[in-house]
Amino acid sequence: MRSCKHNATHRPRVLALASAVLLAGLASGQVTTFYGVQATLYSTVPGGMKMDYDAAHDRFVVQYQYGSIPPQYATIQRTTKALSHLAQTGGTTYKETLFSVLPTTWAGHTPGTAFVPAGGGGTVYSISPVGSVAPFATGLPSGNEYSTVHWDSVGVFGHDLLYADEGTGQVWRINSSGVGTPVATLRDGSNLARPEPILVLGSNPRYGNLQNQALVGQNLPTSTYFSIDASHNVTAHTLPAGILPSNGGSLDCFRIFPVVTPNTSIYAMLYGGTSHLYELSNLGSVPNLQAGDLLVGVETLLGGRVYHTYYDAASSQWNWNLLAEFQNIGFLENVVIAPSSVPVPEPGTLLLAGASLAAALRRRRR
Repeated sequence: MRSCKHNATHRPRVLALASAVLLAGLASGQVTTFYGVQATLYSTVPGGMKMDYDAAHDRFVVQYQYGSIPPQYATIQRTTKALSHLAQTGGTTYKETLFSVLPTTWAGHTPGTAFVPAGGGGTVYSISPVGSVAPFATGLPSGNEYSTVHWDSVGVFGHDLLYADEGTGQVWRINSSGVGTPVATLRDGSNLARPEPILVLGSNPRYGNLQNQALVGQNLPTSTYFSIDASHNVTAHTLPAGILPSNGGSLDCFRIFPVVTPNTSIYAMLYGGTSHLYELSNLGSVPNLQAGDLLVGVETLLGGRVYHTYYDAASSQWNWNLLAEFQNIGFLENVVIAPSSVPVPEPGTLLLAGASLAAALRRRRR
């Protein structure tokens, strides 16, 4: 990130120490939290992958039973943690990935409707809140790899869906009639980029020179990511040193904190056969955390990192606060922001069983 590269700072890290849970005879993993953030195991999800929060129904929508063809989707009610099958799409591979759940009515679809991509075939499907599936857009670029759908809630791209296909490096926009238009083909140096996470940023000085643009990361161990403005101009940026671990990592997810209250939590999905869904709570001591700030998920080998970041205009620098690091649990696949579930124990370093690590190794993403 050109605007961050030489100015990024890490606030002092306050390690929180807490409970440990071990299962005999199994490899163990670790969650390390900072600034008093508390980490608790919220739920386990069979083959849990990407997810989004459905505020209209107070539930999570998740792709689960990863590896199934066609892909499977379920809901997890936030308060009861009850998992219920929702739908399966018509995808020809299991490589569907980041998707959007509508917070409001759009294109005749009610709040809680999910728009999901097909990893093969160039189709975006709609899934209604009761699980009815229909093609919404077809004829999109498809390299038979992971693809992404993000609804522009800000309006920079006219409240269109943004679609990214990492097999072809292409980003498209899809209007409310389901008609797609090319936006850009991204390149990382001489190679095609592998776009995956997308987030549209509005007007906020805490976004620095990324205001009113789409932020695009890659499913690739590279420090290069991109921004795209409303006129479809592309700018390449470089992450600050140290955000990705020395043994590799990739930008996995971007979110915006809609509100910051004592009842706000971060939920992180880590894939590993039986996937672990963690809740990160007690965010009140995170330095200068404000509504509208960015949350960034980084996928690492069998783990991941969760950062809070913002641009400080007074010091002309980006600040990166590492909130949590997961090691030897599974691949970090998504982070979402939602109301807290239940009171959590004292903060700390949590040790847990790694029974699903062998399954996770079968899915080592680029």
